[in-house]
Amino acid sequence: MKNIPGFTLVELLVATMLTAFLGVSLVTIYSTANRHVFQNYRGNTIKSDVSLAMRAIRNVMAQANSIYEPASGNTGARLLVASNMDQMTNCRPSNLIVPKWHLFCTDTSGTNIRLFYHSGNIASTCWCPGPCAAPSIPVVTCSAGFQLAQFLDTTDVFSRSSTLSHVPSGDLMSLRVQLRSVWTPSGGYAAVQRPVDHRLTTIFSVSRSSAGN
Repeated sequence: MKNIPGFTLVELLVATMLTAFLGVSLVTIYSTANRHVFQNYRGNTIKSDVSLAMRAIRNVMAQANSIYEPASGNTGARLLVASNMDQMTNCRPSNLIVPKWHLFCTDTSGTNIRLFYHSGNIASTCWCPGPCAAPSIPVVTCSAGFQLAQFLDTTDVFSRSSTLSHVPSGDLMSLRVQLRSVWTPSGGYAAVQRPVDHRLTTIFSVSRSSAGN
């Protein structure tokens, strides 16, 4: 009978130690990679939340001719503007374009503070120079609109106040929009994740033929 040499005790101990070391290394690598992947994912989600919402507001403000909410000097949770509608006379500067109202509003009915967008046509056949009757804007449920952001930290993101924003006093054509999204880890995430905080602030101006309120 031929003797088959086996492992010595020292070799078994070394193999066990190497296996344990490899296992710990793999767990560490996985934990680190997993932490960074989810941190980057949440960071990108928060940044996109703010960036896409601000882009939507910018696109609307580029065609707006009048601001109805918030009122001059105030800050609020609603931004109501109109396109192809002169604010002083309520007439249509262009006969070829249908006047539209645009509403951005924040809502707290869910877990987070969310931003929604509504839009619709204004039933007006009164052409400039006017004056015309005030436009009729329907009453809408904020959360029934198109969701633009869902991680905002406050409801009052629209400001025409010279004391609370960089809008100059007496400037009735401009407003400031400040969107800030925050994610704070809690529970078991607090030990392995960092808070994510992203803010965008922009001052917009509308184009209209005469100043309004």
